[in-house]
Amino acid sequence: MNGDDYMQKQKIPPALSVLSYLYFLIGMGILALGAFFVGLDISTKGLDLTSNSTILGATHLVIGLTLVGASRGLRRLSRGWRICALIFTWIGILGIIFEGCVLLAPQLQTVRHRSTGELSAQNIILLMVCALLFQLWQLRVLTRADVHDLFIYNAP
Repeated sequence: MNGDDYMQKQKIPPALSVLSYLYFLIGMGILALGAFFVGLDISTKGLDLTSNSTILGATHLVIGLTLVGASRGLRRLSRGWRICALIFTWIGILGIIFEGCVLLAPQLQTVRHRSTGELSAQNIILLMVCALLFQLWQLRVLTRADVHDLFIYNAP
């Protein structure tokens, strides 16, 4: 029995379906951003593989393609793509915590050292909490018992 036959026999939970569509949309957005960076870099400087913007664009292309693949893999109930999605989720959680600390650090300085264009501490905390809740929702969907069982019993 191949993966498509198995997928037809298994009902994918709505939360997993929503998560796979979100991975697809986010992956396509990152893919488009990477294509923009690479295209802009090539049109202005030619193909310079040592340029930071070319490396950044290529990284966006790889991450975007991986997220699109993870989207399809989650819908096909592939264990490997579920692990990939879990890795991206944990990287996201750690990244949000790190970036939140970096953004909150200037807030701990005295007023005379702050620049006027910074976000307030309340806005930073609100953004961090929303992003963390989204990442924790993803983690919950990927580790729920019913979703976990779908991937365990899948042959491929």
